[in-house]
Amino acid sequence: VRRTRFPYQEYAFEYSGIESIVLPSSLKTIDSYAFYQTESLTSISSNASVTLDQYALSYCNNLTNVNMPNATFGTYTFGSSSNLQTLSAGTLKEYALYQISSLKTVNLTNAKSIGKYALYGCNNIKTISSNATTVGDRAFYNCYSLQTVNLPKATSIGEYAFYQLPNLSTVKLGKVQTIGQGAFYECKKLTTVTGTSNVKTIGDYAFDLDTKLKNLSTSSRLTYIGDYSFSNCKSLTGNINTTNVTYVGRYAFANCYNLNSTLTFKKVKTIEYEAFVNCKKIKCNSLGSKITMLGSCSFLGCSSVKSLYIPSCCNDIGFD
Repeated sequence: VRRTRFPYQEYAFEYSGIESIVLPSSLKTIDSYAFYQTESLTSISSNASVTLDQYALSYCNNLTNVNMPNATFGTYTFGSSSNLQTLSAGTLKEYALYQISSLKTVNLTNAKSIGKYALYGCNNIKTISSNATTVGDRAFYNCYSLQTVNLPKATSIGEYAFYQLPNLSTVKLGKVQTIGQGAFYECKKLTTVTGTSNVKTIGDYAFDLDTKLKNLSTSSRLTYIGDYSFSNCKSLTGNINTTNVTYVGRYAFANCYNLNSTLTFKKVKTIEYEAFVNCKKIKCNSLGSKITMLGSCSFLGCSSVKSLYIPSCCNDIGFD
Protein backbone atom coordinates (compact mmCIF):
# COMPACT_ATOMS: atom_id res chain seq x y z
CA VAL A 1 0.00 0.00 0.00
CA ARG A 2 1.50 3.34 -0.99
CA ARG A 3 1.02 6.01 1.62
CA THR A 4 0.73 9.43 0.04
CA ARG A 5 2.11 11.24 3.06
CA PHE A 6 5.45 9.38 2.79
CA PRO A 7 8.03 9.01 0.02
CA TYR A 8 7.44 5.87 -2.03
CA GLN A 9 10.48 4.07 -0.60
CA GLU A 10 9.20 4.31 2.95
CA TYR A 11 6.80 1.53 3.93
CA ALA A 12 7.53 -0.10 0.54
CA PHE A 13 6.92 -3.66 1.73
CA GLU A 14 4.91 -3.11 4.91
CA TYR A 15 2.53 -5.93 5.83
CA SER A 16 3.74 -7.96 2.84
CA GLY A 17 3.94 -11.78 2.84
CA ILE A 18 7.68 -11.96 2.06
CA GLU A 19 9.33 -14.82 3.94
CA SER A 20 12.98 -14.34 2.91
CA ILE A 21 14.83 -11.93 0.69
CA VAL A 22 18.25 -11.56 -0.92
CA LEU A 23 18.95 -7.96 -1.80
CA PRO A 24 21.13 -6.98 -4.80
CA SER A 25 24.71 -5.83 -4.20
CA SER A 26 24.02 -2.57 -6.03
CA LEU A 27 21.48 -1.44 -3.43
CA LYS A 28 22.42 1.77 -1.60
CA THR A 29 19.52 2.63 0.71
CA ILE A 30 16.61 0.96 2.45
CA ASP A 31 14.34 3.73 3.65
CA SER A 32 12.54 4.06 6.96
CA TYR A 33 9.85 1.45 7.70
CA ALA A 34 10.54 -0.32 4.39
CA PHE A 35 9.67 -3.77 5.81
CA TYR A 36 7.48 -2.52 8.63
CA GLN A 37 5.44 -5.34 10.20
CA THR A 38 6.42 -7.88 7.55
CA GLU A 39 5.68 -10.60 10.06
CA SER A 40 6.28 -13.54 7.73
CA LEU A 41 9.87 -12.41 7.04
CA THR A 42 12.37 -14.82 8.65
CA SER A 43 15.67 -13.95 6.94
CA ILE A 44 17.30 -11.23 4.91
CA SER A 45 20.74 -11.18 3.32
CA SER A 46 22.89 -8.99 1.11
CA ASN A 47 26.54 -8.14 0.47
CA ALA A 48 25.60 -4.59 -0.47
CA SER A 49 27.10 -1.57 1.25
CA VAL A 50 23.58 -0.47 1.97
CA THR A 51 22.27 1.94 4.60
CA LEU A 52 19.12 0.96 6.47
CA ASP A 53 17.22 3.94 7.82
CA GLN A 54 15.33 4.04 11.08
CA TYR A 55 12.80 1.29 11.77
CA ALA A 56 13.46 -0.30 8.36
CA LEU A 57 12.94 -3.80 9.79
CA SER A 58 10.78 -2.92 12.77
CA TYR A 59 8.07 -5.22 14.04
CA CYS A 60 9.24 -8.11 11.90
CA ASN A 61 8.49 -10.45 14.75
CA ASN A 62 9.58 -13.66 13.02
CA LEU A 63 12.83 -12.30 11.66
CA THR A 64 15.59 -14.47 13.15
CA ASN A 65 18.55 -14.16 10.76
CA VAL A 66 20.09 -11.09 9.13
CA ASN A 67 23.25 -11.52 7.07
CA MET A 68 24.31 -8.08 5.83
CA PRO A 69 28.03 -7.85 6.66
CA ASN A 70 28.63 -4.57 4.81
CA ALA A 71 25.46 -2.75 5.74
CA THR A 72 25.06 0.32 7.91
CA PHE A 73 22.21 -0.03 10.38
CA GLY A 74 20.45 3.14 11.44
CA THR A 75 18.60 4.23 14.55
CA TYR A 76 16.18 1.59 15.84
CA THR A 77 16.49 -0.39 12.60
CA PHE A 78 14.79 -3.39 14.16
CA GLY A 79 12.37 -1.57 16.42
CA SER A 80 10.67 -4.34 18.39
CA SER A 81 11.78 -7.29 16.27
CA SER A 82 12.15 -9.36 19.38
CA ASN A 83 13.07 -12.75 17.87
CA LEU A 84 16.26 -11.81 16.05
CA GLN A 85 18.87 -14.51 16.83
CA THR A 86 21.87 -13.96 14.54
CA LEU A 87 23.16 -10.85 12.87
CA SER A 88 26.08 -10.06 10.58
CA ALA A 89 26.41 -6.32 10.19
CA GLY A 90 28.66 -3.48 9.24
CA THR A 91 28.53 -0.09 10.89
CA LEU A 92 26.04 0.42 13.70
CA LYS A 93 24.65 3.88 14.25
CA GLU A 94 23.34 4.97 17.63
CA TYR A 95 20.54 2.80 19.02
CA ALA A 96 20.81 0.46 16.01
CA LEU A 97 20.21 -2.75 17.99
CA TYR A 98 18.72 -1.16 21.06
CA GLN A 99 17.31 -3.75 23.47
CA ILE A 100 17.23 -6.68 21.05
CA SER A 101 17.51 -9.09 23.95
CA SER A 102 16.89 -12.17 21.78
CA LEU A 103 20.12 -11.59 19.82
CA LYS A 104 22.69 -14.28 20.64
CA THR A 105 25.29 -14.08 17.88
CA VAL A 106 26.55 -10.93 16.23
CA ASN A 107 29.32 -10.61 13.64
CA LEU A 108 30.71 -7.07 13.49
CA THR A 109 34.00 -7.87 11.77
CA ASN A 110 33.42 -5.28 9.04
CA ALA A 111 32.04 -2.55 11.27
CA LYS A 112 33.69 0.86 10.90
CA SER A 113 32.09 2.23 14.04
CA ILE A 114 29.72 1.23 16.82
CA GLY A 115 27.51 4.12 17.84
CA LYS A 116 26.06 5.28 21.13
CA TYR A 117 23.70 2.77 22.73
CA ALA A 118 24.10 0.62 19.61
CA LEU A 119 23.79 -2.71 21.46
CA TYR A 120 22.24 -1.43 24.65
CA GLY A 121 20.34 -4.23 26.37
CA CYS A 122 21.47 -7.03 24.03
CA ASN A 123 21.91 -9.19 27.09
CA ASN A 124 22.41 -12.60 25.46
CA ILE A 125 25.56 -11.81 23.49
CA LYS A 126 28.68 -13.46 24.92
CA THR A 127 31.41 -12.44 22.45
CA ILE A 128 32.16 -9.29 20.49
CA SER A 129 34.87 -9.02 17.85
CA SER A 130 35.02 -6.02 15.58
CA ASN A 131 37.39 -3.87 13.52
CA ALA A 132 35.43 -0.74 14.41
CA THR A 133 37.60 2.31 15.02
CA THR A 134 35.25 3.92 17.54
CA VAL A 135 32.92 2.61 20.23
CA GLY A 136 30.28 5.07 21.38
CA ASP A 137 28.97 5.94 24.83
CA ARG A 138 27.04 3.10 26.49
CA ALA A 139 27.39 1.03 23.34
CA PHE A 140 27.27 -2.27 25.29
CA TYR A 141 25.39 -1.06 28.35
CA ASN A 142 23.35 -3.85 29.97
CA CYS A 143 24.96 -6.58 27.83
CA TYR A 144 25.07 -8.74 30.93
CA SER A 145 26.20 -11.98 29.25
CA LEU A 146 29.18 -10.45 27.46
CA GLN A 147 32.39 -12.29 28.38
CA THR A 148 35.08 -11.45 25.81
CA VAL A 149 35.73 -8.36 23.70
CA ASN A 150 38.19 -7.99 20.82
CA LEU A 151 38.56 -4.48 19.38
CA PRO A 152 41.99 -4.39 17.72
CA LYS A 153 41.43 -1.21 15.67
CA ALA A 154 39.35 0.92 18.01
CA THR A 155 41.00 4.24 18.85
CA SER A 156 38.43 5.32 21.41
CA ILE A 157 36.11 3.65 23.91
CA GLY A 158 33.13 5.81 24.86
CA GLU A 159 31.80 6.67 28.28
CA TYR A 160 30.20 3.75 30.14
CA ALA A 161 30.59 1.58 27.04
CA PHE A 162 30.99 -1.61 29.12
CA TYR A 163 29.59 -0.32 32.40
CA GLN A 164 28.87 -2.89 35.13
CA LEU A 165 29.04 -6.01 32.98
CA PRO A 166 29.16 -8.83 35.54
CA ASN A 167 30.57 -11.54 33.23
CA LEU A 168 33.13 -9.59 31.20
CA SER A 169 36.53 -11.23 31.77
CA THR A 170 38.85 -10.46 28.85
CA VAL A 171 39.30 -7.35 26.71
CA LYS A 172 41.72 -7.21 23.79
CA LEU A 173 42.47 -3.78 22.40
CA GLY A 174 45.21 -2.60 20.06
CA LYS A 175 45.08 1.04 18.99
CA VAL A 176 42.96 2.64 21.69
CA GLN A 177 44.08 6.13 22.68
CA THR A 178 41.12 7.23 24.78
CA ILE A 179 39.19 5.22 27.36
CA GLY A 180 36.13 7.17 28.44
CA GLN A 181 34.61 7.81 31.82
CA GLY A 182 33.25 4.67 33.48
CA ALA A 183 34.04 2.61 30.39
CA PHE A 184 34.72 -0.59 32.36
CA TYR A 185 33.32 0.48 35.72
CA GLU A 186 32.62 -2.35 38.17
CA CYS A 187 33.24 -5.25 35.79
CA LYS A 188 33.83 -7.62 38.67
CA LYS A 189 35.11 -10.57 36.63
CA LEU A 190 37.41 -8.56 34.38
CA THR A 191 40.92 -9.94 34.81
CA THR A 192 42.84 -8.99 31.66
CA VAL A 193 42.99 -5.94 29.39
CA THR A 194 45.64 -6.09 26.66
CA GLY A 195 46.68 -3.80 23.81
CA THR A 196 46.80 -0.60 25.87
CA SER A 197 50.24 0.64 24.82
CA ASN A 198 48.71 3.48 22.75
CA VAL A 199 46.45 4.80 25.50
CA LYS A 200 46.84 8.53 26.17
CA THR A 201 43.81 9.30 28.31
CA ILE A 202 42.03 7.21 30.94
CA GLY A 203 38.78 8.80 32.07
CA ASP A 204 37.22 9.07 35.52
CA TYR A 205 36.06 5.74 36.98
CA ALA A 206 37.27 3.90 33.85
CA PHE A 207 38.26 0.74 35.76
CA ASP A 208 36.93 1.60 39.19
CA LEU A 209 35.92 -1.40 41.32
CA ASP A 210 37.34 -3.97 38.89
CA THR A 211 38.55 -5.95 41.85
CA LYS A 212 39.90 -8.91 39.84
CA LEU A 213 41.69 -6.88 37.18
CA LYS A 214 45.28 -8.06 37.25
CA ASN A 215 46.86 -7.54 33.85
CA LEU A 216 46.89 -4.04 32.40
CA SER A 217 49.94 -2.01 31.44
CA THR A 218 50.46 1.39 29.85
CA SER A 219 53.31 3.06 27.98
CA SER A 220 54.94 6.48 27.97
CA ARG A 221 52.12 7.68 25.69
CA LEU A 222 49.87 7.97 28.73
CA THR A 223 49.31 11.63 29.70
CA TYR A 224 46.09 11.77 31.76
CA ILE A 225 44.73 9.53 34.54
CA GLY A 226 41.26 10.51 35.73
CA ASP A 227 39.60 10.46 39.14
CA TYR A 228 38.94 6.97 40.55
CA SER A 229 40.24 5.50 37.29
CA PHE A 230 41.72 2.38 38.96
CA SER A 231 40.30 2.80 42.45
CA ASN A 232 39.94 -0.47 44.36
CA CYS A 233 41.60 -2.56 41.65
CA LYS A 234 43.02 -4.68 44.44
CA SER A 235 44.53 -7.33 42.17
CA LEU A 236 46.22 -4.99 39.69
CA THR A 237 49.92 -5.74 39.25
CA GLY A 238 50.55 -4.32 35.77
CA ASN A 239 53.08 -1.65 34.88
CA ILE A 240 51.62 1.86 34.86
CA ASN A 241 53.99 4.22 33.05
CA THR A 242 53.74 7.78 34.41
CA THR A 243 56.72 9.32 32.58
CA ASN A 244 54.62 11.77 30.53
CA VAL A 245 51.53 11.93 32.74
CA THR A 246 50.53 15.52 33.56
CA TYR A 247 47.50 14.82 35.77
CA VAL A 248 46.65 12.09 38.28
CA GLY A 249 43.10 12.35 39.60
CA ARG A 250 41.79 11.91 43.10
CA TYR A 251 41.66 8.30 44.32
CA ALA A 252 43.08 7.28 40.94
CA PHE A 253 44.85 4.21 42.36
CA ALA A 254 43.37 4.13 45.85
CA ASN A 255 43.66 0.69 47.46
CA CYS A 256 45.59 -0.90 44.59
CA TYR A 257 47.41 -3.00 47.16
CA ASN A 258 49.34 -5.14 44.67
CA LEU A 259 50.35 -2.51 42.13
CA ASN A 260 54.14 -2.79 42.02
CA SER A 261 54.98 -0.14 39.41
CA THR A 262 57.96 2.14 39.80
CA LEU A 263 56.53 5.60 39.17
CA THR A 264 58.71 8.02 37.25
CA PHE A 265 57.29 11.51 36.92
CA LYS A 266 58.74 14.05 34.50
CA LYS A 267 55.78 16.17 33.40
CA VAL A 268 53.20 15.80 36.16
CA LYS A 269 51.63 19.07 37.32
CA THR A 270 48.87 17.82 39.58
CA ILE A 271 48.49 14.76 41.80
CA GLU A 272 45.11 14.96 43.49
CA TYR A 273 44.28 13.85 47.02
CA GLU A 274 44.58 10.15 47.92
CA ALA A 275 45.73 9.38 44.39
CA PHE A 276 47.93 6.48 45.53
CA VAL A 277 46.61 5.87 49.03
CA ASN A 278 47.38 2.34 50.29
CA CYS A 279 49.41 1.36 47.23
CA LYS A 280 51.77 -0.60 49.42
CA LYS A 281 54.07 -1.89 46.68
CA ILE A 282 54.59 1.11 44.41
CA LYS A 283 57.96 2.82 44.33
CA CYS A 284 58.57 6.52 43.68
CA ASN A 285 61.38 8.86 44.70
CA SER A 286 60.79 11.99 42.63
CA LEU A 287 57.87 14.09 41.43
CA GLY A 288 59.80 15.71 38.61
CA SER A 289 60.26 19.45 38.15
CA LYS A 290 56.83 20.66 37.00
CA ILE A 291 54.46 19.69 39.81
CA THR A 292 52.48 22.52 41.39
CA MET A 293 49.96 20.55 43.48
CA LEU A 294 50.34 17.49 45.67
CA GLY A 295 46.99 16.58 47.22
CA SER A 296 46.31 15.45 50.75
CA CYS A 297 47.14 11.83 51.58
CA SER A 298 48.48 11.31 48.05
CA PHE A 299 50.96 8.64 49.15
CA LEU A 300 49.48 7.73 52.54
CA GLY A 301 50.05 4.04 53.26
CA CYS A 302 52.60 3.63 50.46
CA SER A 303 55.05 1.74 52.65
CA SER A 304 57.50 1.01 49.80
CA VAL A 305 58.07 4.73 49.15
CA LYS A 306 61.05 5.33 51.43
CA SER A 307 61.86 8.91 50.39
CA LEU A 308 60.27 11.43 48.08
CA TYR A 309 61.77 14.59 46.57
CA ILE A 310 59.27 17.43 46.25
CA PRO A 311 60.56 20.34 44.14
CA SER A 312 60.17 23.98 45.17
CA CYS A 313 57.70 24.64 42.34
CA CYS A 314 55.12 22.55 44.25
CA ASN A 315 53.50 25.36 46.22
CA ASP A 316 50.30 23.49 47.12
CA ILE A 317 50.93 20.54 49.40
CA GLY A 318 48.05 18.90 51.27
CA PHE A 319 48.05 17.32 54.72
CA ASP A 320 49.27 13.82 55.64
